[in-house]
Amino acid sequence: MDKRKLYQKDAYQKECGAELLSVRENASELSLFFSQTVFCPEGGGQSGDRGEAVFQGADGQTFRLPVADSYEEDGVVWHKVKKGGEPLPESLREILKPGAKARLSIDFAHRFDNMQRHCGEHILSGVLYRLYGAVNKGFHMSDDGIAIDMDFSSSEEITGVKRERITWEMAKTAEWEANKIIWKNEPVHVEYYDTREEAETRPLRKKLSFDRDISIVTIGDFDHPDDCVACCGTHPARTGEVGLIRIFGIEPNKGMSRIFLEAGSRALRITQKEGDILYDLETELSAGTADVLEKFLVLQRKTEETKEQLRILLRQLETREAERILAQAEPNAVFHYGEEIPDADFLFRIAKRLSGKLPGILFLCHDPSNTVVAVSN
Repeated sequence: MDKRKLYQKDAYQKECGAELLSVRENASELSLFFSQTVFCPEGGGQSGDRGEAVFQGADGQTFRLPVADSYEEDGVVWHKVKKGGEPLPESLREILKPGAKARLSIDFAHRFDNMQRHCGEHILSGVLYRLYGAVNKGFHMSDDGIAIDMDFSSSEEITGVKRERITWEMAKTAEWEANKIIWKNEPVHVEYYDTREEAETRPLRKKLSFDRDISIVTIGDFDHPDDCVACCGTHPARTGEVGLIRIFGIEPNKGMSRIFLEAGSRALRITQKEGDILYDLETELSAGTADVLEKFLVLQRKTEETKEQLRILLRQLETREAERILAQAEPNAVFHYGEEIPDADFLFRIAKRLSGKLPGILFLCHDPSNTVVAVSN
């Protein structure tokens, strides 16, 4: 554990005092390095913390710098401050020197969102590994959702059953089992190891890819965990704080299965939105949840029948209109149409029927769309 990285000791700590050690600056932003920090940098599939750094001037003036992001480079956590194209006040520039004291505070709503989502991914990946022998080979969190890429190539070795990919039934089973772990409100342990040899004494579901400063996240019983994997992100103290895990879709991806999910408050908001849509659909169809799909399919069949009837009527109308034009056609004749025909494509279909049968060129005009179709032999 790096004692300068306070989020490693306590993911719930929201602020701390710190001394400014170094400053990087370009035209659009500052990057600040402090003696210690509560900001967890981008990594492990999740975004960096954001918040603010507050400096006090010699004259008592307070400067609040919004930290838009945080990232790690060579073990150093940098705090990114957007400048917005404006030059820094000279009074602030005088403060931003090594040795300046600051108060750092994170946007804890954003932090907790990351904690819920990241822990939710751990829980589900652990379930998929145990149930189906699927190994997580990729993980990404964005505002659009969480995506994990699961590799089933070792499934027979892990579970004794060979599987090629995930099915929707498998996904639903895994989702249910993952939420059972949430309901048990199991502890989430984070342990730090100096060497790979020490860390590999743990029952890891995924091989380590680095040798030093290793953090291992264990969910549930320490000896027989529901998940155990190396991770540098932030996590809640217990699984109950994750709240909810929802899988929204699956698809093949480069020989693996990509699973789309959400966890925590985001999963609840999406579920509520889905519920609103379902409620509106039930109201529109005068249906209940049990028969809304059946009524929708009935409506869909009737719609297709109506479309087919309309296609037949349009073909008849096109034939009659082509016959009328041929009976009246003269060279350079112009026929105007308005809202009485469905669209300009109607004229192109008539033109095909007229091709090769005319005494010369004539023009079909759809006035609402300013479309002119010239027809000739």
